[in-house]
Amino acid sequence: MSSEGDLATLFSPSMTRTFAMGKEPALFRELLEEAGLNKLDEAFKVLAKPGNRNDYVFRSAIVQKLVVGKNKLTTSALLNEFRVRNSRVDIGVADSTLTAYEIKSDRDSFARLHTQLSDYARFFRQCYVVVSEARVKSAIRNVPPWCGVISLTDKFTLRTEKPAEDLLNSNCPEVLCNCLRITEARQVVTALDGSFPDLPNTLQRTYARECFVRADIAELSDTVRTTLIASRKSSTQRAEEVRELPSALRAAYLAAHFNKKQENNYFATLRSIM
Repeated sequence: MSSEGDLATLFSPSMTRTFAMGKEPALFRELLEEAGLNKLDEAFKVLAKPGNRNDYVFRSAIVQKLVVGKNKLTTSALLNEFRVRNSRVDIGVADSTLTAYEIKSDRDSFARLHTQLSDYARFFRQCYVVVSEARVKSAIRNVPPWCGVISLTDKFTLRTEKPAEDLLNSNCPEVLCNCLRITEARQVVTALDGSFPDLPNTLQRTYARECFVRADIAELSDTVRTTLIASRKSSTQRAEEVRELPSALRAAYLAAHFNKKQENNYFATLRSIM
């Protein structure tokens, strides 16, 4: 019988990459057969039981319930493992605001939480820590007053246990600039100032930072948000492809970065084993 750790491999980045190479991974069928399961969704249900939940289960819940399930793929930007200063937020979402979701499964420690949240507050307008029902009280004790807490309930729903406060006054213009791709930073400056000068690549980031620092912070934050949505939202075709996937695979697929050939391989491989 496969352990929960073995089943988690089905949704791992390495398995996703194998699909994208156009290979049918023998390990995929082996793990399902050893667990006495026939489908991916059945494997996910085992992992989603309280006590078995790993990081991917929480990630899947956030993506499915807050983005895909609300038909927001084409109107929002999903930021997976988004770097802010010295930390990487598990999931960021740019929609009507900029929100960071930091996952702390039952296997995770709160040791670095304050450092992580302090970093995220320099970029995002809201921060939430996402935990199991059993850790809600502990999470509330461990987060700053401005950080929200969301629980993944035993019934696999997301419930706000503590609302987050707006973090505009904590946002840092330099951090907002550094977190963006240079093309996005140029677009923000153009939106704010009307143009971006023709500069050598080595000088563009410095110039953009100077413009960010001069800008009104509220206008800057909103322009960063809308720029991220325009730059990183899913196309209509990609959104349709995501909806065709088993719900258990959607978060894994959206976290991957495929070229067209890899994307075609991924779906062809998936069709062959489903």
